[in-house]
Amino acid sequence: MEPNGNYFLFLAQELVRLSSIAERYSQRKPRLLERGALRTVVNMLRRFSLADAGSWELLVFGFHILAVKK
Repeated sequence: MEPNGNYFLFLAQELVRLSSIAERYSQRKPRLLERGALRTVVNMLRRFSLADAGSWELLVFGFHILAVKK
């Protein structure tokens, strides 16, 4: 059993989706400055993910399980 992703990648994924979710459910879009801020935070989270040392314990996309039939 192995974790899929980590805390930082999960947050980055959700921030990438934020604009479309906001538009769909609030009929609003992030402003230009806000979109730049989102990009900055997503880049920071991806950088943190590269140095990750176990944040999967807090949050992951799910787990991969390998089953072998004998």
